[in-house]
Amino acid sequence: MSTTAINTLRYARRLKAAGVPDHQAEEMADALGSELVGQLATRDDLDKSVTRIEGTLTPMKWMIGFILAFVVAIARRVFA
Repeated sequence: MSTTAINTLRYARRLKAAGVPDHQAEEMADALGSELVGQLATRDDLDKSVTRIEGTLTPMKWMIGFILAFVVAIARRVFA
């Protein structure tokens, strides 16, 4: 299923209303729509990126937890 970022029919109509010949307006709208579709991130792309970022953050959370526990243990020995 192809999605477009703009309504190409409405865009073509606006071009025609501005004086652009019918065939040229339709081709310009189709070309713009095609170019935008190739550059948009899909929901699947975003889901994959979020999953990858979450996978990277999990080990970092554990490391921060261990470091915090280590600092607390040292602080307890120093100030006890």
